[in-house]
Amino acid sequence: MPQFWWVNHNQTARQEIEGQYLWSPKTESNGARSEFYNNMRRASPGDFVLSFFDQAIRYVGRVTEFAFTAPKPAEFKEAGSYWNKEGWLLPVFWTRLEPSIRPKALIGVLGPLLPSKYSPISPTSGSGNQKAYLANISSVVFQTIVTDAVFDRAALERGGANSLTFEIVNEQLEDAVERQIKDDRSLDDTVKKSVILARRGQGKFRANVETVERSCRLTGVTNPSL
Repeated sequence: MPQFWWVNHNQTARQEIEGQYLWSPKTESNGARSEFYNNMRRASPGDFVLSFFDQAIRYVGRVTEFAFTAPKPAEFKEAGSYWNKEGWLLPVFWTRLEPSIRPKALIGVLGPLLPSKYSPISPTSGSGNQKAYLANISSVVFQTIVTDAVFDRAALERGGANSLTFEIVNEQLEDAVERQIKDDRSLDDTVKKSVILARRGQGKFRANVETVERSCRLTGVTNPSL
């Protein structure tokens, strides 16, 4: 059964909707653990997400891959300047919700249904809770939000084939690292070549292992990003 989530992303909604993903730091800036950030790793393919920004639910999303480690997206620019540079990237396929739904208008019904702990919004005012990012909600909350709105359910079910994946992002990161090595003037050409070949060899070895072993023998984990 799918889980249901609610994301508060005022600062980065445009970038995350356009890029078909969610991104968060792994911890708060002081190193403290965050339940909302930990939820990024709990979300599974097929789960549904409500996108909340500018005081309204404007998009519905479907998780298409497990979260994996990724650097803070460059398109964020100055948004979240205090966040750590490494975090979780969760691929999500988004589709617009029409009309947008303002939780404040439904708070009389919605308030009692919200989780008592780690709620995305205040159960009395409907305003977003401070530090809340990805929050787990019940299917009843989800249905209460979308019941009087329309979204392309077929697109939501079939979409995401071209979304970001661990393999795609990992390849982009490897290319970026190779460029940094090639541009490093402190290394001579022989060292550069050796480092690049070693990195490629590790990647090829891992790919070969994954064709034989579909899961980790020790833990049973099948997610390649872990």
